[in-house]
Amino acid sequence: MLGVDTVQEFNVITGVAAAEYGGFVGGVVNAVARSGTNEFHGTIYAFHRNDNLDAANFFENKNSQPKPEFKRNQYGFTVGGPVIKDKLFFFGSFEGLNERLTTTATTSRQGQFALKLHF
Repeated sequence: MLGVDTVQEFNVITGVAAAEYGGFVGGVVNAVARSGTNEFHGTIYAFHRNDNLDAANFFENKNSQPKPEFKRNQYGFTVGGPVIKDKLFFFGSFEGLNERLTTTATTSRQGQFALKLHF
């Protein structure tokens, strides 16, 4: 899988794809990865999300339970450039994901229903 900043372009082909795609029916997704150039380029990024701005779900409200802890960190970098000017280039990327999630404990009651018929 390609990272967020690794994809240069993509297209989606729907319906019956041409023979070059194996004649698939449905959909084909093409993705082109970035490549190096004669200049050094790169990106660094980080996304953070936690439970502080999340609403409690239905079961937590109904059972007067606190929201579970949730923390998600997604981060990465890309770098590309020349190895030999005008001839050989490099490009690389890294993407990491750390997620800490707890769940709400819910209980359910199940009953049994029996029907007796007397003739």
